[in-house]
Amino acid sequence: MKILLLLILTALSLTANTTLATKLIKQHEGFVRTPYVDATHFSVGYGTNLRNGISKAEAELLLVHRLAIREEQLSQYMWYKRLSPIRKAVILDMAYNLGLGGILQFKAMIWALDKGYYHGAATAMRESVWCKQVGNRCTHLYNLMYKGK
Repeated sequence: MKILLLLILTALSLTANTTLATKLIKQHEGFVRTPYVDATHFSVGYGTNLRNGISKAEAELLLVHRLAIREEQLSQYMWYKRLSPIRKAVILDMAYNLGLGGILQFKAMIWALDKGYYHGAATAMRESVWCKQVGNRCTHLYNLMYKGK
């Protein structure tokens, strides 16, 4: 919802000049989904120069957009729909990190969530390879899943 509002506000702020320039840039640059070498630097998308990175605002937009996609994907699952907001946030954090396919590999955790057995879900998280890879992130998410707050 937030990303939609932000996109609407951005679209409303476009002038006739930027609207025309957007069309021209799309035509000339083309869309490339992954980073590529463009003359002397890396670019992505419609020629976005990555030499100096991205702004915090751009990173926020990307984060919110990708979380909205993950939430829409996860909302197909009843085990996810029944979770409290904090436990949904834990799963969204994990899905952001692992992708949808990655989170769906947590079979024991999902089984426990489906049964409302949050201690079991938290334990399955803590006993995973993912937990060893992400360290303190896992500890924090484990506690949120276990306690629900």
